[in-house]
Amino acid sequence: MNMKNKYIAFLCCLAAVLPGCRMKDTKTHTYIPYVASVLADTTSREFSLVSAFDIEDNTGTIAVIGEPEDVIRMTEALLTADSHNNVDGRGASDHLPDFAGETISPIIDLANYPYEDYKKLSNTAFLREVGVRNFLFAMDTTALVSPYDTLHSVRKVAAKAVIYASTTAGIYGFADADTLVRVINPSLTVLSALDVMVDKAREKSDTVLIWTTAEKAAEGIYGDYFAAEGYPARLRERGESGAVKYRVFASHPDSLRDDGSLKGRVLDLLDKYMMLPQYGKIHSVVLDDRSISPAELQKVIDDLLQDDEDYMLVYRNLLAPDCECIWAEKAVSELLYSKMRQVNSFSHKIAYPSMKGYVTLPSASLPQSVYGVDGSLSYGFKYGRESNSSRNTYTFVEMRDRYISETLMEYMADNAPATFALYVR
Repeated sequence: MNMKNKYIAFLCCLAAVLPGCRMKDTKTHTYIPYVASVLADTTSREFSLVSAFDIEDNTGTIAVIGEPEDVIRMTEALLTADSHNNVDGRGASDHLPDFAGETISPIIDLANYPYEDYKKLSNTAFLREVGVRNFLFAMDTTALVSPYDTLHSVRKVAAKAVIYASTTAGIYGFADADTLVRVINPSLTVLSALDVMVDKAREKSDTVLIWTTAEKAAEGIYGDYFAAEGYPARLRERGESGAVKYRVFASHPDSLRDDGSLKGRVLDLLDKYMMLPQYGKIHSVVLDDRSISPAELQKVIDDLLQDDEDYMLVYRNLLAPDCECIWAEKAVSELLYSKMRQVNSFSHKIAYPSMKGYVTLPSASLPQSVYGVDGSLSYGFKYGRESNSSRNTYTFVEMRDRYISETLMEYMADNAPATFALYVR
């Protein structure tokens, strides 16, 4: 049976168990109609974008998709990572970036962020579709020069690896893109930063402790993530247990302890942790709050482990000797490097990493009433859009100064100097 017939046979099997317009992979999770339509039409352009990927072709980019700040920070990490010897892969710096010769392609979703409000307004279905469309653009070979000119396009290089940098995009969107990859072309590497962090935490303990912002904790997105059809479904696909224990704590910068210092906030977290029934030692902290420096948090943990004051004993005993802070940029760069070495997908160019960026912008063909004063989509329209609509409300264009706000430019300059230098060069 050839590959196309295998796809058709697979889809026929799915159709037998699918009600209405929503399709369900009986082994994992329900997925959105847009994904169903892509899988149902093997001749569609979307299908071909995924099926055309060739693992033997190492010329592709490493695409990073999601919200602006997350994408910028992840891009910076991939441009500057140097934890390995590039000759033999050993875990030692050789003063040459780990991803030397690669092109990092940030795809900054200006049109659709911030993502959290889709959850607040019960429209995660559209956010899931955004996650899939952004993934498919990463695999595309064309982009627009301007949102006002839809007749002319420029060439872009398709991705050989795609990173979901944003936590919320990893919860709403990654699983649907992962479905496309598993069915159409499993050789393609697609990673969710949140999945990578949680996987790493589970290597050390059966309980995952997540330290996040008060907003994310209140929205309940981690409940969706750890629900049966979320992260546990992907564990079952790998033959692992689908049950995952987790604890979510909010980071409060206005902590009264120790004048609100990071140490005081950590002690507050530990106090709350001790109030839980049957708590055990903490082997890792998954950090999902970009306002906290991972290095500073690790230093606080290390200092607590070394503190010999009697009143600190109760806290010291909570922490495993190897307790570590796990954060997205480090965890993803490490795993991606390992995967790329396994399949020999490095470009092997003798050059420092380069960058080619893109942004999403509102479509120029929408009614004037749906735009805000700055040209962005109005709040009501942005978060009220229906999924599986034939109308394209945003476009993908090359990253240029006129599309990047002064605030975002300053953020890039302050937090991602290597990214900023390559962009303004």
